[in-house]
Amino acid sequence: MKRKIDFDEIFRSCVVGRYKRDMTSDEIKLNKFTRACHKLINLYFKYDIYFKYADKTIEKGFSKEELLRLYNKRLSKKKTTARHYYDMLLKFSPANKCQLCYIGQSESLDHFLPKDLFPSLSISSRNLIPVCGVCNQTKSDYIALAAEKQLLHPRYGQFSTRFLLVANFDSATNTVVFDINGRDYPSSSIEYERIEFHVQKFGIKTAFEAKAMGMLRDFVRLAVATESDIENIINQKLVVLEKRFDEFNASKFTIYQWQWLTCAALLKSPYFLQNAKEIFGPRRDIYLPDYDFD
Repeated sequence: MKRKIDFDEIFRSCVVGRYKRDMTSDEIKLNKFTRACHKLINLYFKYDIYFKYADKTIEKGFSKEELLRLYNKRLSKKKTTARHYYDMLLKFSPANKCQLCYIGQSESLDHFLPKDLFPSLSISSRNLIPVCGVCNQTKSDYIALAAEKQLLHPRYGQFSTRFLLVANFDSATNTVVFDINGRDYPSSSIEYERIEFHVQKFGIKTAFEAKAMGMLRDFVRLAVATESDIENIINQKLVVLEKRFDEFNASKFTIYQWQWLTCAALLKSPYFLQNAKEIFGPRRDIYLPDYDFD
């Protein structure tokens, strides 16, 4: 089980580093301020109102530059004492997957609320999420100005307990198609608008459909090569996904959701199950795909 990281541990490591000394009175005041902000943003994230969060760094008489330095020169800089916590937070990403698109490999920590605009949260673990390089660049310094334009925080809200999307096999185009999950998130709701905005911003629908078609073809190749029923092949994959779900529940609705949804879409399509080998099966040079069922 991953150890919970205490905010004061991170702060002291960024300020004191490897030296064994007491913090100065100014450092203690800054610690108290940033700890309060760390606790406050938890409520804003929890109740999906983080677009209302106002940074009070300058108003309270603290230095924005100093708070940015704690992150840039301490927490994120390699070979510093504080870097240990950066690496720990990066490893909190299940299967090392990006927490914004759920597909790319997490490469760095991103400030969910940009540090230049919200320096009070520069080293708050609640504001640091593992992301891939593409999503980091795409998100950049984006901030939400309305409830429906808030991006989905990977550790808050209901979005890690239900699927964001639904999938179906389109027999007219022989493709797996993804759409917003309108059953659990009605189209008139703010949640639906947020999902739609998030999915569009990070190209999730297109990425999921591409990944789904790759997995579909692997299913068919394996079924043809082993002379197996394709429904059995898909069910074998579901067994693997069930094990991953037991290990980390939220993974079903985040990093592995495209796989769950693809399997469900194929299994509920009689047309696909009856015609998959004819439509997608290779005629020559049949080979076993490099597909992991473990």
